[in-house]
Amino acid sequence: MLYPIISKTLLPLLLRRIKHLEGLENLPKNRPFIFCANHLGYLEGIFIKAVMIRHAHRNVYFITKEIYWRFFKKFIGLKGVEWFGMIPRLNSEPAKSLDAAYEYLQKGNIIGIFPEGTRNFDPQFLLKGKTGAVRLALRARMPVVPIGYYGPVTRRKGQGVVKFFHSKEKIKITIGRPIYFEEYYQKEVTKELLDELTKKIMLEISKLCGKTYPY
Repeated sequence: MLYPIISKTLLPLLLRRIKHLEGLENLPKNRPFIFCANHLGYLEGIFIKAVMIRHAHRNVYFITKEIYWRFFKKFIGLKGVEWFGMIPRLNSEPAKSLDAAYEYLQKGNIIGIFPEGTRNFDPQFLLKGKTGAVRLALRARMPVVPIGYYGPVTRRKGQGVVKFFHSKEKIKITIGRPIYFEEYYQKEVTKELLDELTKKIMLEISKLCGKTYPY
């Protein structure tokens, strides 16, 4: 009942705020996938999710820090954070988030990951990428779609709300070509391999968002 209402009200509002959207042809057709994007603040997940729902026609689940998951759970409940597609990365059991993401992929959904691991306010450089996206991609045998996001930097939750409604800063989303890892499916998953493939993803994100990946 709620989804049709939001799809006709909030979704068009979100999509109108995106002034430049490039690379829709790169979204894998008729299959689940993982996407990785740079992380500026509180807003990019909302806008990227709107693009995926409209153009990939699938629901999106984000791996989310436990503190934010608990914050939203407090106000909208467990079913609410599930509906909004939040997978908690529990500090005590971080691997469980990848297990949950794997199950969502098997059900045909899209998984979103910010491999920097936290918001990055540096205008020039990306943070060192974490290896969770590659671990998940190899396990689920799914492609990774790199995404570059440019938009308002939001340092606080309240600032995110204000900039959502009042910021005139342009929002730009650039979708890169999917990265496939078939040649690595039969190889031993070592730290060196995870670092190598994570760097491959981060370099693609750097090209799309205009930041340098120095690692």
